Amino acid sequence: MPAGTYRSTADLISLGASLLCTIHCIVLPLLIGTLPLFGIELLENFWLELATVAVSGVAGSWALWRGYRHFHGQQRWLWWFAAGFGLMVAGNFVALEWVEMLLKGMGAVGVAVAHIGNVRRSRHGGC
Repeated sequence: MPAGTYRSTADLISLGASLLCTIHCIVLPLLIGTLPLFGIELLENFWLELATVAVSGVAGSWALWRGYRHFHGQQRWLWWFAAGFGLMVAGNFVALEWVEMLLKGMGAVGVAVAHIGNVRRSRHGGC
C-alpha cells in the first residue's frame, strides 16, 4: 500500500461488529419471551456475545491505532473508542436489562464515532 493511502477494512469490520452487538442487545429483550417458543436461543448465546465483543475490540483497536500512528495522530479517536468499548463491556455486568441496553447502545455510538472520525481523518491526513 503506498504511503498516504488509507484502507478502512478493519474500521468496517469493527463497525459491523458493533452494529451487530447493538442489534443483538436491542433485539434480545424484545424477543426473549417468544424465541423459546420456537426453540431459538441463538440471541442468548454467551459465545456469540463474546465473539462480537472480541472482533469489535481487536479490529477496532488495530484500525484506530493504525490510523493514529500512520495517518492523523489524533488521540481523541482512541479515547472515543476506549470509552465506547468500555461501556459495551460494562453493559455485560449490570443486572437491569434497560441499563445494559443503554450502556451497550451508548458504547456502540462511541465506537462508531471513533471509527467515522478515524476514517475521515485518515483519508484527509488529519486535516
